[in-house]
Amino acid sequence: MKKIIIALLVLAAIGLGYYAVSSWIANRLYRNPALAGGNGRIEATEINIAARLAGKVERIRVLEGDKVNAGQVLVVMQTNVLVADLAQAEAKREQAKAEEASAFAKIASRKASLDGMKAELERTKVVMNNAEVRYNRYKNLLTKEATSQQHFETSETEWLAEKAKYATAVAAIKEEEANLKIAEAEALGAKANILAAEAEISRIKADIDDSILKAPLAGRIQYRVAEPGEVLSAGGRALNMVDLTDVYMTFFLPEQAAGKVRIGSDVRIVLDAAPLYPLPAKVTYVAAVAQFTPKTVETQVERQKLMFRIKAHIDRTLLERYIDIIKTGLPGMAWVKIDPAAPWPEELEVSPEVLARAEKVRKELIEGGYLSPSEVVQSETAKQAGSRFKNEAKLLKQIEGANKETLIDAEVKAAQQLSKTKKASEDASTKAAELNAKSRQAEVDKIVAEQKKADEAALKAPADGVAK
Repeated sequence: MKKIIIALLVLAAIGLGYYAVSSWIANRLYRNPALAGGNGRIEATEINIAARLAGKVERIRVLEGDKVNAGQVLVVMQTNVLVADLAQAEAKREQAKAEEASAFAKIASRKASLDGMKAELERTKVVMNNAEVRYNRYKNLLTKEATSQQHFETSETEWLAEKAKYATAVAAIKEEEANLKIAEAEALGAKANILAAEAEISRIKADIDDSILKAPLAGRIQYRVAEPGEVLSAGGRALNMVDLTDVYMTFFLPEQAAGKVRIGSDVRIVLDAAPLYPLPAKVTYVAAVAQFTPKTVETQVERQKLMFRIKAHIDRTLLERYIDIIKTGLPGMAWVKIDPAAPWPEELEVSPEVLARAEKVRKELIEGGYLSPSEVVQSETAKQAGSRFKNEAKLLKQIEGANKETLIDAEVKAAQQLSKTKKASEDASTKAAELNAKSRQAEVDKIVAEQKKADEAALKAPADGVAK
């Protein structure tokens, strides 16, 4: 019994030692003076797909979770009223074009008439001048009594008649010029009506185009806010989508660490669902004003501090390569390097091997169907697991004040002691079994002897009675 208790105590000591070493390894990043970290969740820029005009939803062509491309049609609003307005505007444009053509015809007619009237005016002017010359001649002859009064009066009448005709022709030309200007004004009015109709047509077509809601960029549909048949007001939301190429994590750092963080500092994001794949990121925002940490920070001690909000964006190129498996809302840790000269710890390095392994996983996902990041981690091969444990063993060298040889010797001795304890326990169990067997055999022999004595006594009693 004493040996079994000792064995249990040794096992407990080994377990505590393993827990201590594991905790030491797990917390080594927190003890690294070149790093500062905070917890957060993967977020992406959200975009609301909303109707610019009030109307009824006719069709929604996507479901929640669908990946969409830039320019893809998402929602179709009812456009029958707009189509009718478009037909009416096009009819007005055709009417204005007809009015413009009529005005141009009038202009051409007026111009031709005006040219004829001007030619007639010139002829009338010549006749009038000749009549005036005759009048003046007869007038001079009359003063010399070289002609009769009748010839003088006749020339005077002819001259006054031609003068009246000339005045009438001038007035007619002015009237025709006024009519020409009216026709030109009608043409300008018709042209203005055409432009107004075309502007109305362009507006209605723009409204029809805006009634077909398209994806502004590549992303994933997060929510269907409306359904077909519902009526949306102007600005009413139909869908909510996320930009999968604008993914970031928001975390909080105390003032001692935040003061050393600069825009553009390197960050490594380690997700709980994929701890083997650190994601490269850059600091894109550092709050200028401290705040009390939100309750999303895990520890109560951290929540009591004044912290600065930090935002780190994941590399866009990496996001575009693995856009099919990106998910928002995943929790994790963001580690920012506050000492630019310090190297990244081995588990936070984005090595070519890690990228190649991620690429292999991505190809497997594409070939075999959609898998969540947690399922990707579960598909870790034995070789990868061995590599991970090997890396953790290497990291023992970086632990300040650690003595690897002492740890190894302690583990070897503990293993040897455990082996001895197991052997002693097995020997004790064997001996106990032998003792139990011997004890049981002794009890059986004793029972058999007692039974034999009882039988002999029973046989002896009748014989004694007969003798008597």
